Amino acid sequence: NGESQISNLSDGNDVMSTRECLEHCGIKIFDKGQTTFVRGGSFTDPTVDLNCGNSGTTTRLLLGVLAGKGINARFIGDQSLSSRPMDRILDPLTKMGLKSNSNDGKLPISIFKSDLNGISHNSLIPSAQIKSAILLAGIEANGETSTTETIMSRDHTEIMLKELGATLSTKNLTNTISKSTISSLINFNVPGDPSTSSFFSEGHRAKPSGPSSAQTQPVSKPSIIKRSKFSSLLLLRGSINLLFLMCINVVDYYSNDL
Repeated sequence: NGESQISNLSDGNDVMSTRECLEHCGIKIFDKGQTTFVRGGSFTDPTVDLNCGNSGTTTRLLLGVLAGKGINARFIGDQSLSSRPMDRILDPLTKMGLKSNSNDGKLPISIFKSDLNGISHNSLIPSAQIKSAILLAGIEANGETSTTETIMSRDHTEIMLKELGATLSTKNLTNTISKSTISSLINFNVPGDPSTSSFFSEGHRAKPSGPSSAQTQPVSKPSIIKRSKFSSLLLLRGSINLLFLMCINVVDYYSNDL
């Protein structure tokens, strides 16, 4: 309970999809200037479909959150999102005890109130979305829930959950969480986003003249490693085809979370 504050929050479509889905689940969210306030409380069953737009992150992470909260909900999305695989999330959640219906592992997906139990999951696909969905569901599950990767993926969720007081431990490539009461409130400023800035960086390179520099603020080692590949291309190749560079960045970084 209480209010958390988030400054410099993106107003991109994926973030807005997440916000609207949470609001449909009874979470109060409002803005004052450049600050977004999130008022804690109980989740409730949405009375409408949760439209995730084009956001796979929204779909997969909320599947974990709402499964743990025992919420009945139906997830939908646009044509592109509806063609993307969700069974990589549904399979481990089903092993935890989640009852659900899907379109052959794709949207639309309906989930039903279920009692979850912890599992030990070995992920063959290094994916922050898979890992995060399992850990978020594990907050409410009975016993311990662990997920092990073959290669470390983005660790934003683990960092956040530890800061919020979750009982979560990390050892090598395994994260283990136990049923936790999240008691800490957030007062957080979102740093610069290298993914978003990559488009502007290449635009700057393509422009005959312009500002001499641009700055972003990466937040974790996996992010720095992945985004640095894009920056290296800019430095080594100069201003080459924008579409080619964007495709390299997107396919290299997001291929495991498509």
